[in-house]
Amino acid sequence: MPLALDSIATAKDDDGIHVAASSPADADTVSMDTMAMELMPSTDVSAAEITTGSDTDNSAAELLLDEIRQLQGQVPPEDIPESRENRRERNLKIVELAARVLELTIADGTQVESFQEGIVQLLEARLQLALAGGDEEVHQLYADVQSLNDRSPVSPEAAEGIYCLARFAHLKARLEAGQNTVWLESFSRWAREFADRFPQQKSRSVALLFGAGRSCELHGLVAQSNNEIQRLMTEARLCYTSLVTTFPDAPETVDAAAVLRRLELPGKPLTQFSGPTATGGYITADDFRDRVTVVYFWDSTNEEFLQLLLPLLHQAEDVANNQLRFVGVNVDADPAECKTCLAARRLPGDHILFTDSDKVGWNSPLVKFWGITRVARVWLIDRKGTVHAVDVRHDQLVTRMRQLFRS
Repeated sequence: MPLALDSIATAKDDDGIHVAASSPADADTVSMDTMAMELMPSTDVSAAEITTGSDTDNSAAELLLDEIRQLQGQVPPEDIPESRENRRERNLKIVELAARVLELTIADGTQVESFQEGIVQLLEARLQLALAGGDEEVHQLYADVQSLNDRSPVSPEAAEGIYCLARFAHLKARLEAGQNTVWLESFSRWAREFADRFPQQKSRSVALLFGAGRSCELHGLVAQSNNEIQRLMTEARLCYTSLVTTFPDAPETVDAAAVLRRLELPGKPLTQFSGPTATGGYITADDFRDRVTVVYFWDSTNEEFLQLLLPLLHQAEDVANNQLRFVGVNVDADPAECKTCLAARRLPGDHILFTDSDKVGWNSPLVKFWGITRVARVWLIDRKGTVHAVDVRHDQLVTRMRQLFRS
């Protein structure tokens, strides 16, 4: 059970406290080890920044913080394995020491920085225990964060708590390789709560919103059930929308706005879609009339495209009886690779290919304007030039095309 701060001196090591914290994914699979962003502990409140006050260098709290830092210095390099028990014991010791720091500093206005570092150290240790432990350790992490919020919901320590829960959800999603969408959704919700409550911490808020939005988007593009796709894409939209509206000047907002532009396309006429073709012609969205248009994004090395999507496009072309128009959008980094593939394989339709050095591959104006984050995806446009669907996968293509022809 979490404890009141005034009784923390008697707390055992494993007790909680109660104080009344990218390049586009063009691979065949989404790796949680290369998710959209990397969340690091305490980027706004670092130990180096908050331990320089000479007034507390020799205090009991500072000595305890020094001991915590020494324990952290005992972590072996990543290539050297360490037993779970050693990690657990070290983190439990840090929890104990950090709790004592809080006891010594909570009521001392001259030791605010030591108090804040104690919060940071305690939450980081709790996070590591929760990642390696079970339900009890997770409960203690959440209970500690709730205690910080109950004490002062707008305080720096409350911000540390919410940030810690966002990081925890992100790391859990990585550990489970994105198989449990609950953690991705949790990451999104904590990211939005942090940005809503602590917008003054702009760098953290932007990193959380963009990272959670991109993670949910990328995994939504490969999710297997329609329910998962809908939930993850909803979370992505919410994060991107919050980023665009709250932090319009952030560099990440450009990418977020582009993705939102793409996701909002279904049901709207397609405009601002044009480019030169690999054969010297030019294509615009004005050409997408009178026939159903199949737009597909591809590169010459993507196995999902070559092995799964391309055969379906060939089948559709063979039975279409001139009722379909195919338009490919190539994202190869080298235009020569695109042309080699076109010469060696039968790829349906004309192909938009930018050859200027600043517009090739993922720098294509179409890719950037519409926020394309994966290849081997299809857009379907009806005979009137209205977008029927975007981000259609190979295993969804036949069903979505049937729906379009029936409408």
